[in-house]
Amino acid sequence: MENGAEKAEKSEHRWRSGKETILGYGITLALFVALIELGHASLPPYLFPSTLSIISATLTALQNNFGDLLITLARLVMALLTSTLVGWLIGLLMGAFRRTVSPIAIPVLSILQAIPALSWVLVASLWMANPEIRVWFICFTIGVPLYAISVYEGIRDLDGDLIEAVDQFRPSKWQVIQTLLIPQSLVHLLISMRNVSSLVLRILVFAELIGASTGVGARMGDAQTNFDMGMIFAWTAIMVVLNFLILWGIELAERKLLSWRREVAVR
Repeated sequence: MENGAEKAEKSEHRWRSGKETILGYGITLALFVALIELGHASLPPYLFPSTLSIISATLTALQNNFGDLLITLARLVMALLTSTLVGWLIGLLMGAFRRTVSPIAIPVLSILQAIPALSWVLVASLWMANPEIRVWFICFTIGVPLYAISVYEGIRDLDGDLIEAVDQFRPSKWQVIQTLLIPQSLVHLLISMRNVSSLVLRILVFAELIGASTGVGARMGDAQTNFDMGMIFAWTAIMVVLNFLILWGIELAERKLLSWRREVAVR
């Protein structure tokens, strides 16, 4: 249990960290606005719109095509849920049965990771007629190996002394999995969600651009066809905000579920 001093110190650390984060994002946003205005002043407006034009296009996109944003979000949630579950199960089995499952699963996952995302997009476009299955398949095949390997490496990182202490009680295989491996795997699964969710979102938009008629990617394709740079910038900004919201939600989940982990800061 934490005492009052530890709680106060942790609260002060979070407040200071949050203040520094807001300041950093504020400076970065101001820098991006300055670069946009510099590009607008250096190039023709149809090639590089101004900040006000991008804001106006963003409001137009949200007003006229908000349904496409919801479609992309629903596809992302479905892809993340299924890839997270399957990747976690595969990684857990790899960690629990290293002599049987790992020698087979590791080469397969390594090959899947080595395949370019564009290859998956093109293959899925030719194999699958349903755009929803097509987009889901692309994101699923990208996410599963990342989750599985992260969980497997997390289980391999278990403290040897802890394993020896548990072995003193002569536990069964299932008891070891339930007591040690599942909690350890869930920690690394949650931590890996930051990078995987961002990657899957980028792949999802690209898959919609190539193989779907709805969603943010499809609308960005329409903007490209119409040479509407303002709308391309607008959808890009919307995706950046969506990505930050997803990362913020994952961070809140980490703080809630992994509050027992001690934060170490270099002074």
